[in-house]
Amino acid sequence: MREWFTPLIVCFAVAAAAQDVGMGRRQGSGKRFEEPYTLNVQTPHVKWANPLPGGPIKLLAVPSVSEGRTLVELMQRLSLDVTSVTIDSAFDRNKWTMCFGRDYGARAERGDLSLIYSYLEQELASAKHFDTVLLQLNHGWEALTPKSREALLKRVREGAGLVLLRPMENELSPLAPAAAPAPPSRPYNEVEPPSAPAGEWKRVAEHYITRGIPVETFPFEYLEEYAYRPAPGATVLIESAAGRPIAATTSFGKGRIVAFGFQNHGLSWRMPMSAKGFVSDLQWEYYYAMLLRALIYTAGREPQVRFVPSHWRLKTADGVVKRSGTGRPPKSLGTIPGLYFLEQQSASDFEISAIKLGALDRVEQLQSDAGVIREAQTVNVTWSAEKPARVELTDGFGRVIARSQGANSTALKAGRPLTHSGFIVVTAGTGSARLPVQFAASSREWSDYEVIMPWYGPGSYQPWIPALDEQFRQFGLTTLARPDRNFKVIASAGLHDTFGVYAYRNQKYVARKNAYAETKDKKYLTRDVVLQSPDFERNLRRDLEKNLKPLAPLHPLAYYLADESSLTSYTDPFDVDWSPETLAAFRLWLQKEYSSLDALNASWETSFTRWGDVVPMTTEEVQKHGNFAPWTDHRVFMEQDFVRVLGRARDMVREVDPGALASISGTQVPTAHNGCNWYEIDQRMDYLQPYSGGNQDEMHHLFRPGIKLTGFTGYGSTGAAAHEQQWRRLFYGHTGASIFWHYTILNPDLSFSEQGRALSQAFGRIQRGIGRVFMNSRVLEDGVAIHFSMASIRGAWITDGRIRPGVGNVMGSSQAYADLFKRRGAWARQLESDGIQFRFLATPQIENGELDKFKVLILPYSIALSDREARAIEAFAERGGTVYIDEQTGRMDERGHWRKPQLWQGERKGFVRRAVGKIELKAQFEAPRGALVTVRQFGSSRLVGVLPEETARVKAPRTRKVTYDLLRGCKAAAEVGASAESPALFIERDTQIARLSIDSALNLQLVDEKGAPVDRSVVRAEVFDPAGNLVRHYSSNVDVVDGRGKFEISFALNDAAGNWKVRARDVISGLTAEQVVRR
Repeated sequence: MREWFTPLIVCFAVAAAAQDVGMGRRQGSGKRFEEPYTLNVQTPHVKWANPLPGGPIKLLAVPSVSEGRTLVELMQRLSLDVTSVTIDSAFDRNKWTMCFGRDYGARAERGDLSLIYSYLEQELASAKHFDTVLLQLNHGWEALTPKSREALLKRVREGAGLVLLRPMENELSPLAPAAAPAPPSRPYNEVEPPSAPAGEWKRVAEHYITRGIPVETFPFEYLEEYAYRPAPGATVLIESAAGRPIAATTSFGKGRIVAFGFQNHGLSWRMPMSAKGFVSDLQWEYYYAMLLRALIYTAGREPQVRFVPSHWRLKTADGVVKRSGTGRPPKSLGTIPGLYFLEQQSASDFEISAIKLGALDRVEQLQSDAGVIREAQTVNVTWSAEKPARVELTDGFGRVIARSQGANSTALKAGRPLTHSGFIVVTAGTGSARLPVQFAASSREWSDYEVIMPWYGPGSYQPWIPALDEQFRQFGLTTLARPDRNFKVIASAGLHDTFGVYAYRNQKYVARKNAYAETKDKKYLTRDVVLQSPDFERNLRRDLEKNLKPLAPLHPLAYYLADESSLTSYTDPFDVDWSPETLAAFRLWLQKEYSSLDALNASWETSFTRWGDVVPMTTEEVQKHGNFAPWTDHRVFMEQDFVRVLGRARDMVREVDPGALASISGTQVPTAHNGCNWYEIDQRMDYLQPYSGGNQDEMHHLFRPGIKLTGFTGYGSTGAAAHEQQWRRLFYGHTGASIFWHYTILNPDLSFSEQGRALSQAFGRIQRGIGRVFMNSRVLEDGVAIHFSMASIRGAWITDGRIRPGVGNVMGSSQAYADLFKRRGAWARQLESDGIQFRFLATPQIENGELDKFKVLILPYSIALSDREARAIEAFAERGGTVYIDEQTGRMDERGHWRKPQLWQGERKGFVRRAVGKIELKAQFEAPRGALVTVRQFGSSRLVGVLPEETARVKAPRTRKVTYDLLRGCKAAAEVGASAESPALFIERDTQIARLSIDSALNLQLVDEKGAPVDRSVVRAEVFDPAGNLVRHYSSNVDVVDGRGKFEISFALNDAAGNWKVRARDVISGLTAEQVVRR
């Protein structure tokens, strides 16, 4: 990773995590970490007071990160001049957003929100004029600095307005909690007043804020309340059916104050996700209208003239305009029964009235026999209604995939859903009802480049979620973690605490480690979860079935078992596990390793008389002992046990869902203690969401060719570094990318952050077919291997390793290990720089004869080699292979016994003792110095990729073949420009691609200049509706094999009639073809 931070820091600093774990005070650059709120992303809205007579209101707003979009919703509707300070209720959302590079994470810290609250102090204490302040007090009144509170009092006293959400007791607020809020468990946690039972609201005072707002029609079944009491002198505007105040106003000096007592999510209602489909956008529209009237009132800008409407609209309850006109509306607006809303506006004011016409027909007792619905499944639906009904099955895109009619019952045959969630909708006369349903994926084939994001927001239902999801799609996201968001699904097994220790949940781990350091009592040398516990497998199965069984019918793309797995905590050294169960299993393992107790004693230089007395040695003990075998054997056993249980978890996942892919994420650098033997783990996992540290990109893709890889990305990277990481990983076999979370790729207003812009550009190129070309290719290796030796990792560490109290990382615990790590990385960088196609080769591969396929073997700090390895390496050299060794090579055997003498000390055929440097092997492709090069076979073509560190000119292959520029989709020039953001990608073919065609059945044909079928390519097919709009959910990449490919569109019953256009483009040659499909 060529970013501002070194690979060393990325791998071992706990802040580099797939899920937020970074602790410790960070110092940033001193710049202000706040992004402006813009109108770049528009959503449907009514301009209630935009423009506003007299010009914009000058507003100081304090939205949250996760729902900062609410501020934009207000800006669309009301003319505002906004200054913002974004403060979220959660520390992690405050911390990892709106700051990148060296500033990443410096915006806030766990338990320390002082920086962002200082921003608020700066604004309140500044000389800026604000007409009013919009403030949510999610951390309580006391979270404001004394200077902020003093400045706010002064501003209001002098005439500024104030609108409070989640008000706390203070001299400004017209509402106070009915009982003192419970103190937060941690300083950064939310402060919440006591909850109160939810109920209907009613207006209890005539006031500008509530006049013309249909409060009584708000979605009370999805709203929650806090228990408040009115402050002395306050005027209650809205109260619940139980008489609790929901909204109140008061004055302080010259200033006006309004407070709202509903449970909030930042500036919005807090609403469960189950509200989707049942709370209309119109109800949110009127919530925003109420909030903006509060802003107008507190700013002293309410109109002083009598309201005379200039235009009006009559809308149904779901927002459809039925009638509209100018001037005053007619007295009679219709006769069709239903709930309607009359919106009237003038240049300076507006009013909204609820109108109920007659009684709606009733649809009740809607039920279905379907659980999770599969394509082509028959779904039986029943309901109760007096009139015949139309019944539709819709997916999350609103596509109708089945339709029928009936009287109280019918059967639907499901078409192809493109999402995991949807509804059965029954309409009988003027009445309707809907039932949420879920869909199984029609296919879980992983054939293209997936962009996955397990952690995202918002935390409550918002009407702008469709706009957020559209931004996700434009970014390139394909997969999220919940089935309600119209993407593919990756599901979590939730085993993070089983297979590792998160930094922010490490209290028990740290306590044991510190207790051992103080007492040396080995009872503390154990894990939170003992892998050999009699209950381990039962608990593992229970957790997997609990977490996965409800999701398995959906056919998720994959499951991830755990994040940042480790026997210890990340790379922290600790001699676990000495629990009785583990020691008993360890003794049984030893009895298979050694022919007798005498053999073990001889190896360990011990004198045990019974197997039941055998115990390993700790780091301190074995370093004094001088023979490392009693410690090494224990580490090997623990490592194998860790690999075993990960494989067992994978098997259990398949028992729950036979077609599933099992993954782990946030992969750690291999150490002597954490169990991360990636060669062995890769054989047992179907899929990894890895970090890159410790040469993992270079390792995984060829340890198990075909394994799915989507490395975690985002974090603090921007610009060229963000681009470069995606291309680098693509070169190393990644089949997608995993995004840490959405608060780094999008600003709170939903516009792309600088990171989001960079990554969306990279993914936009890769996902338009290039990624699929890479996925269908294989590396053309040069026969060069770097040794991957867990025995050497153990052997290096134990020579000088130290275990200290608290949690650290391996690099600070052993200089020898650090040297091994650096030397291995230096060799990888050297080979990369020289354009050599290499791989890592693990001890079992060497022992099993795989060196026969290679020309060069590099042994970087390979201090520990087994006798089988040594014999295989010697035979390899005798056959003409070249072995690069250094001063550490072969000083020990695999158990940590010192070899006397050290292996290969004198001159020997095939062995070259030297430091890191260029090897005697010519690369397949000559590229600029320092560039990363990949050479691959794609069908009968050769694919060459060149990713330079800096902008460079790259010469196309010198060949008689036809060379294409894959990045640009055209014939390659003799020389192309390349950079970390734009690699040079060449495809060499024997013949020129001459023609692409697509027929009316959407069959694709690709032929060369001789009329022969092109053996392998990828075609990008994009679909446009009759209005000319790109339809993303119908567009995709198509494999062309032996000149043919097949594209399909699963039209919905309600897709627009007319001419749909399919535009096909061969990604190699750039040739295009079009076909019109009549619907």
